[in-house]
Amino acid sequence: MKNVKLIFKIQALIVIFSCIINPIFAKESEVKDRFEKTYKVSESDKLVLKMYESDLQINTWSNNEIKLAGEVLISGGDKDDVDKILNVFKNPEVVQGAGKIEINTVFSEGTIQIMGFYKRTKLSNGESVSVSSIKSTYTIWVPESIAFKLSSKYNNVKALNLLGKLDFQLYNVNLDMGDFGDNSSFDAKYSTLHVGKGQNAKFDIYDSKCYTDELKKVIIKSKYSTFSSKAINLLVLESYNDNFSIDNLNGIDINAEYTTLKAKGSSNIGKFKLYNCTIEVEDFTKIEYDSKYTEFTANRVGAFAIKTSYNDTYELKEVNDFLCQDSKYNKVNIGLVQTSINLPDAYDSNFKIDRVGANFASFKGDFKYGSVKLGTDHALNYKLIFENTYGEISYPKDRFAKKPLIYIEKDSKTQFESSTDPNAKCEINFTAYDLNFTIE
Repeated sequence: MKNVKLIFKIQALIVIFSCIINPIFAKESEVKDRFEKTYKVSESDKLVLKMYESDLQINTWSNNEIKLAGEVLISGGDKDDVDKILNVFKNPEVVQGAGKIEINTVFSEGTIQIMGFYKRTKLSNGESVSVSSIKSTYTIWVPESIAFKLSSKYNNVKALNLLGKLDFQLYNVNLDMGDFGDNSSFDAKYSTLHVGKGQNAKFDIYDSKCYTDELKKVIIKSKYSTFSSKAINLLVLESYNDNFSIDNLNGIDINAEYTTLKAKGSSNIGKFKLYNCTIEVEDFTKIEYDSKYTEFTANRVGAFAIKTSYNDTYELKEVNDFLCQDSKYNKVNIGLVQTSINLPDAYDSNFKIDRVGANFASFKGDFKYGSVKLGTDHALNYKLIFENTYGEISYPKDRFAKKPLIYIEKDSKTQFESSTDPNAKCEINFTAYDLNFTIE
């Protein structure tokens, strides 16, 4: 009797399991279908398009209308389920009026799997279907200069030049497009963007890769991303743990942490607020700077004004005027200083200046600990004034041997004042505590 009951239970399970399994193996056919719809628009209309898990090709034309074409491939599923899918796919939700047309192509709200292989897909109209797979693609034709808002997820998007104002919101998208219109914005997460030339633009990117052609003013907010550009006229950047590469940069205002910036070109002004960054640039007319734990490398800087610098490293080939108001634990190497150096509060920092220019006018500083090495040309005449406690001051004594001087040494403190020439226009004036200062 027990065996009969067991056999009955097994048979019942087989029947139930067959009800699940049989449709899966029965749904092996493929259904392919497509549609086209056209919508009249005016030159001032805005297009809002929603796209999800469907690749999109954006084409442009001169017509004052939008044409949307879709193609779908459905694998498996009975006729009723296929018809339900085709009904929502071929009839995207469209709302038009008040200078705007909204097209929503999202026809599926997601798929769940039962027992690891049985799929149920909920459609946007609330119905559920069971098919093996659904793959859809779209092509849209739009006026080249139309204002265009795109919300897209989990797909590939390709486009030619779109010269209207764009608002692209992208999530896990591969975007490959041409030039774009002024004041466009790109909000991208987990995406890769290849875009052409633009005017003013905004990028809000997270864990993404962006590659652009020439841009004008660009505002970027970024985390964990890579951004490369052929040229940017002015970059306003808020960055966290990013990598930036710019072939030709004309100006920058950057607030960054844990970021690497490599930029070429002759720039006008740079404003830097940095924490634990690596910066490599070429030429700047003026730099305003505030930093901690950063490596900074530049070719030539006109006026370099540092507000605070803590545990930083600088490698500069040439600078006209160098000012650091508050320096702690820094290492500064400069090839050539043309005009002036001003270090009013330097603590345990090391400065190495290979040489100063023929028109060098002023060196001023107040130092505690650390070292200074200042290379001068023998033809440069200068007035030397210093007050030193402990430490060691080395200078070419032969140049002052027959000159009037003040030299007072008392209780480890030394005062010195003299000049290599009575008409010297350059002045080297500093106070030091336990500092090694060498003038060569």
